[in-house]
Amino acid sequence: MSKRINLQIIEDKRDELSNALSVNNVIVQTLAKEQQEDFKKNFLEFASQDYLLSVVEPKEIIRFAVNITKIGLSIAPSANEVYIIPFDTKVNGTKVMLPQAIIPMNGMQQLAYNSGFMLTVDPVYKFSETEAEAARNLTRIQQSKLNTADPEWIKIHFIGYDVVLKDLIGNLGEQTYFVDVSYVRAATKTNKDEKWSLSTWTHKAVRKAYKQFLVPRDRALEEFEKVEKLNDEEITDTDISSTIKFTDAINNSIKQLGLSVIKKEGNAIVNGTTFGKDKALSDLGFIYGNNKWYMTIEEPHSKNNVNKPSPAKELTLYLINNGLTKEEAGDFVKTELELTSSNINGLIAVLSDKDKLTEQLQNYIEAKKIF
Repeated sequence: MSKRINLQIIEDKRDELSNALSVNNVIVQTLAKEQQEDFKKNFLEFASQDYLLSVVEPKEIIRFAVNITKIGLSIAPSANEVYIIPFDTKVNGTKVMLPQAIIPMNGMQQLAYNSGFMLTVDPVYKFSETEAEAARNLTRIQQSKLNTADPEWIKIHFIGYDVVLKDLIGNLGEQTYFVDVSYVRAATKTNKDEKWSLSTWTHKAVRKAYKQFLVPRDRALEEFEKVEKLNDEEITDTDISSTIKFTDAINNSIKQLGLSVIKKEGNAIVNGTTFGKDKALSDLGFIYGNNKWYMTIEEPHSKNNVNKPSPAKELTLYLINNGLTKEEAGDFVKTELELTSSNINGLIAVLSDKDKLTEQLQNYIEAKKIF
């Protein structure tokens, strides 16, 4: 009986997604004509992604999935080329859930192979204060000590990943980079769906290592880089989102829609049933996230905060003004500073030491010039 109920739930969600595709067909039409039908079929597979659909608006998933398709990767969950998952961020102090893409291990290995490399990722375990080894190099004695079925054992003994890139063409030597477990835990802490944790950890470890590997431009894993830039844009665009402020005129329009607002933590949050009113709210300048519509409240009496950007926006603008593109700025913040837009204290600390920031920025720019 429960199986039939679950199947009916999925069918209902497929109908919901099909309707969302129809409403947002203008986004789908930005794809090449030969891609559109396949995209629609693949998109309906998200009907099984309960958590994603419960926290991210279908329109946002469509928009993001279209961009992934343009990169050349299949969005179908069954294809295992790329997964779209929700992650936490903040807009003007309010938490929102947005889509982010991760390339699973088999996808990353295939991309590496297409560029003439063999990519492997090995967990590294610590057995004592002086004894640590990657899984591929374990002795029989060390293998007998493994207890990977016990989460507590893993928590104590797992210390990170060895990411290995081997050149199949033979022009470069084998390269190995160790990624500490503390980095992947910090880099994936906004992931709220536990079933993607392992794939997300692996993805972040490979991304961290990839920045350290010597890879000629003509053999770069372009799809991987494009996905990362898209993820970075998602965070950057969110933080530098609409500057429209809540005003009396907007409040009157809200009342005419039969709605009201609740003012909380610097935002005007729409209160009431918004079904069928999405377009009107969007036209007024409201942003949808975390299952609610909201807008920044105008604060005319706060003279100290007039035109003062958020730390994330201030840092992004500083980086752009000092030679980076918007995409490179997002990459620099995530991979070099190892920060997210919601880490306010970390961003403030970085901005407080411009000399050190400038030095890190110059090193980043010089590293990109190697190839």
